[in-house]
Amino acid sequence: MGFTVLEYKRNEGKGSYSATAGIPEIVQRVSEFIMRRDGGVPSHPENIYICPGSQWALTNILTVLVNPEASPRTGVLTPVPCHSTTVLSLTTLGAVVVPYYLREESGWALEVEELQRALDSAKGVCNPLALYVINPGNPAGYVQSRKSVQEVIQFAAEKRLFLLADEVSEPGVSPVIQTLDLQNVKQLFPPQVYQECVYGEKTEFVSYKRALAEMGPPLSDRVELASFHTASKSLMGE
Repeated sequence: MGFTVLEYKRNEGKGSYSATAGIPEIVQRVSEFIMRRDGGVPSHPENIYICPGSQWALTNILTVLVNPEASPRTGVLTPVPCHSTTVLSLTTLGAVVVPYYLREESGWALEVEELQRALDSAKGVCNPLALYVINPGNPAGYVQSRKSVQEVIQFAAEKRLFLLADEVSEPGVSPVIQTLDLQNVKQLFPPQVYQECVYGEKTEFVSYKRALAEMGPPLSDRVELASFHTASKSLMGE
């Protein structure tokens, strides 16, 4: 690829602000990457927003969803175990963390019955508006099956919950790094965590975006989904 950030700046002029959602050429390449990842399911550049980290993006989405002055307060269904930074962001914004527990006996699986239990526990405490999921799981490592993802989407649709899918990083190199014409970076570093580092018989990563699109209307027209993809582990593994 011949495009670089410096070439973009020379073409657009020095000292000007770049596009809010990201340099268009980079956004386009990220869109193409996501479409390849999802087996050809369309990924529209206008729906992509490049941010300085998935936690930053998640916090900004939560800022829109959470009304700190609401009564009852806004609730967000959140997995246990989960990132401490996510919990901190929720409480700082004035939201109520509604915990649902991953089933350790089943390899830290996410079960819809547990989501229902958590939702029931919030009655009289808060007003649940969103469901936060991490797939592949971090730190637990569980990878949801296509059926599991579809069941969670169906649950979110029935309960009218905004779906926040933290789908983490591409191993070895991020799509953004590839757009800067550093294709050889992937050869220098071994594959890292998450989407392609999936082990287990008949186990594969299926994104929530792909599953929702393949489920089709009316779900694909009704369910509100924000999918987060981070490059934080692109150069250094855990």
